[in-house]
Amino acid sequence: MAAYTGLREGELLGLRWCDVDLKKREIHVRHQLSRTGKLVEPKTPKAVRTVPLGKEMVRFLTRHRLASDFSTDEHLVFPSQDGTPLNQSNLVNRGFRPALKKAGLDGLNPGIRFHDLRHFFASVMIDRGVSSVVLADVMGHRDSRTTERIYVHLFNRRRTADQVRDAMQSAMRQ
Repeated sequence: MAAYTGLREGELLGLRWCDVDLKKREIHVRHQLSRTGKLVEPKTPKAVRTVPLGKEMVRFLTRHRLASDFSTDEHLVFPSQDGTPLNQSNLVNRGFRPALKKAGLDGLNPGIRFHDLRHFFASVMIDRGVSSVVLADVMGHRDSRTTERIYVHLFNRRRTADQVRDAMQSAMRQ
């Protein structure tokens, strides 16, 4: 889900079912799970946001909720086996790293971090033509300059490729 929404680790772990609107296909980021396991407000006012969901993610979340023993509005979307908040290190050590190994991605140097799923999301959105202004809102950045600073190399590559395409198209018309 991190790769398809760009949510931070604490935001995913602090997500409750009342924050998920499957009909409108969106998530409302209102809390995050702190390192001490408490639900707290996100670190900045811009981090409180609405994140759109694709149809596949809505289907996944619908199936996930139906299969969960913890599916009332106040329950966490991703709880531990007993319904309590997941420990962030357990998420990485018991879930993320085994998934990397299963996918054959555990031997990469440098290794893939959980936060890299957020970068993956941003890269895909930039490649699909999402503007820095829209992406900043979805990712909870303070403004589009933050997004551009972090991903400048990707925006520049996209802009350059688009400029080359436009120039080639223009030249072909002459």
